Amino acid sequence: MIQAKHQSSFVISLDFELFWGVLKSRLIHNYGSNVLGVWDSIPAILKIFSKYDIRATWATVGGILCDDFKQWESLINDHYFDKSIYSNKDIRSVIKKNSRLFFSRELVQMIRHTSGQELASHTFGHYDQVHSESLLDNFRKDMFLNNMIMNEYGIHPKSIVFPRNTINVQLVNILPEFGIQTYRGNQNHFLYRDGDIVPFGILGKGIRYLDSAFNISGSNISSVSMFDEVINVPSTYFLRPIAGFNTKSILNSCRLNRIKSEMTIAAKTSSTFHLWWHPHNFGLQLNENIYFLEKIIEHFFVLKKEYGMVSMNMRDFI
Repeated sequence: MIQAKHQSSFVISLDFELFWGVLKSRLIHNYGSNVLGVWDSIPAILKIFSKYDIRATWATVGGILCDDFKQWESLINDHYFDKSIYSNKDIRSVIKKNSRLFFSRELVQMIRHTSGQELASHTFGHYDQVHSESLLDNFRKDMFLNNMIMNEYGIHPKSIVFPRNTINVQLVNILPEFGIQTYRGNQNHFLYRDGDIVPFGILGKGIRYLDSAFNISGSNISSVSMFDEVINVPSTYFLRPIAGFNTKSILNSCRLNRIKSEMTIAAKTSSTFHLWWHPHNFGLQLNENIYFLEKIIEHFFVLKKEYGMVSMNMRDFI
C-alpha cells in the first residue's frame, strides 16, 4: 500500500552498477579502485542496515548477475539491440579484461539474503536512453533481458531506478509490462529535475555540490504519488562521499546538518525523505563513509521515537 497519510518515511535506495554505470565517464586506471572497493562497501553497508534494521532498495544492473564475460556476451548477442555502447569492440575488451569490475553474483546474493533489502531493476545494461533512435523498442529488449536473468535467480523486481536518473514519460508508461510498480523520481527543482543532465553545465554542478552542504535549493521534501499505474517515490538527497578524511570537518558537518534538517522536516510534515547513492561512492575511505551513514541513521531513530518515522524500501509502497 502507498504510505499512510500521517506517516513519515525514511527511504534509502542504492544504484548498484559496478563499472557499468561509469563506462562512458570514467577510466579503469583512475576509477577502478573505487569500484573494486564495492566488494568491501556492500558487506559494510549491509552490516549497518542489519544492525539498525534499515530497509533499503538496491537498484541492480542485471548484467552483474552474469557468470562472466562469456555468458554476458552470449546474452548481448542474442537479445540486445544493435548500435548500443556494447557493440564497440574496445568496450567489450575492457569488460573481458576486468571481470571483477563488472560481474558479481556473490554480492547480489548477499543483498538478497539480508532482511529488509529489496533487489530492484537498474536495467540490464545501464540502458542509456538519451540518444536512442528506437527508444521503446530498445528499452523493451533491455528490460526483457534484465527480467530473464533476474528471474533465473528467483528475483522478480517491482521497482526501478532509471540510469542517470533520466526519466522519460514514455518509459514510465510501459513499466507495468515488466512487473514494475514503483520508480525513483527526481527532486522537483530545476537543479535536479532532469537527473544527470545538469542545467548551466559546470556552474550547475558546482551549485549542486554547494547545495549538498548549504541550503540553496530549499527543502526538497516531497510525498509519494501515483503516476498513471506506477508509484513515484521521489529522491530527496544524494549522499556524496566524505570530503577529505575528517568526518567532522566544516564541510562534512554542514552536509550532515543539511541532511538532518531535511529529515526532520519530513518527519514533522508526514512526508518522505529519500536518500540515495552508489556503493562505489563508498569505495574509498570506507570507514569514514560508514561513520557518516551511521550518524544519519542515528538521527532517523531520534525521529522515529519523536514522530513515528518508519524505514521503508521502495517496494513497501506498493
